[in-house]
Amino acid sequence: MVMAHMAHGALLALLICPLALLPAVVARVSQSAATPSAITVTCDDRTAPATTPPKPAILSALARTQAAHIVAAANERVMGTGLEQDNVTIDGVSEQHIFVNGNLARGLLSCPATADQQRAALAWCSHLVGEQAQTRTHNNASDAGFWGVGYPVLGPKGDIYFGDTGTAVTVLAKCYRIVKASDPETAATYLASLEMYARYVRDGCQDSPPGGQGAASPGWILDNGAIGCGYYLGHLSLPPYIIATGTTGAAFFAELAAITASPRDQRDYAIIAANALAWIGTTVRSDGVLPYIIDNETATYTQWPLDTISYVTEGIVAVDVISRRLADSASGIGWRDASCHLRAASAAAIDAFEPTVEWLLRTQQSDGSWGKPHASDTLRSPRVVSLLQWYYLSSPANATMDQAIRDASARFVNYLASNDTWATQDAFLYPGFVAISLADLLE
Repeated sequence: MVMAHMAHGALLALLICPLALLPAVVARVSQSAATPSAITVTCDDRTAPATTPPKPAILSALARTQAAHIVAAANERVMGTGLEQDNVTIDGVSEQHIFVNGNLARGLLSCPATADQQRAALAWCSHLVGEQAQTRTHNNASDAGFWGVGYPVLGPKGDIYFGDTGTAVTVLAKCYRIVKASDPETAATYLASLEMYARYVRDGCQDSPPGGQGAASPGWILDNGAIGCGYYLGHLSLPPYIIATGTTGAAFFAELAAITASPRDQRDYAIIAANALAWIGTTVRSDGVLPYIIDNETATYTQWPLDTISYVTEGIVAVDVISRRLADSASGIGWRDASCHLRAASAAAIDAFEPTVEWLLRTQQSDGSWGKPHASDTLRSPRVVSLLQWYYLSSPANATMDQAIRDASARFVNYLASNDTWATQDAFLYPGFVAISLADLLE
């Protein structure tokens, strides 16, 4: 079954060495009458909330030591396995999916990264750029680019899923920031690749991918803020896909807003990211679960609540972190507008995803884990702890909730440390998510 293999992008270690997430900034959000789920923001309102005392560290000294050991061990395990060529082999099993190996590369960029680890991650990014397929936008105005993600339906590289690709291109944006000063030529190729992907998602394509049954696309960014899937099971898929909306819509476009040189593009990319996060917020059920929405279906086999939360978290955290990076370094109207739109979306997300935080606290098992061992949903679950971290650092102080989040985070780290559980769930997926999630917890 295709869905059994369809993990989708994760964004962790949002910064090269992730910055601590800060309390949310106030910005006014309203619903546009023309596009009901789109965000409109009064961007001259930059008032911050009253200063509140900082919260205690989310992890104890013991839990931090355990987490640091796991991150180091997970990253060391990746070295020398073929990541540089996007063909990782561990225990005789090979992995070539860009969303899986993207997480492994991202883990290598977490602090403290060795020079060899950074070189391996950068080599993976360079290989990714070389694998990008090129086409023309729907109106034939510009070059555009995409990647197949490895599912053998369309051509040698598989279907095009913006959920999966969102993971890979987010890592590429991080690699760009690393080499921007030291290797401008390589940085330019990275940025060109990222911008071609953005044009593919936003402006569509003239032709379906090689071997495809689908039609040309006018673009996948919908009026309600959601992002379509791409090409799903051999056909053009324009309806909302919640994973693509989280990883490509919110996370990737927020990252691109922070590195593009054009003030107009900065603002436009930020609006895409903000609207994507706003749409996701409308899907949260009253019990906190986010339904797995893809290609107009929510069939039983797509009900992966932990998987969905993990990938949505990529977008939530990216929008928050990038909004602050832009606010701290803003030097022009484009950056100020971009920061304001992202801050507005991040502020609204606190209320929207509070039920999801409560659901995670209710459903964590006594041993500290989420889900059933080795289940497909569980293999994508470690990133949910980053949603707890984001909420803890962004929401107003609440003694009961704050303590519950600290306790849940400590139980999860202890679970992973017990008998090296992090390395026995799965050879690739679970360890990759573990490394990037714990790296964030350590910041």
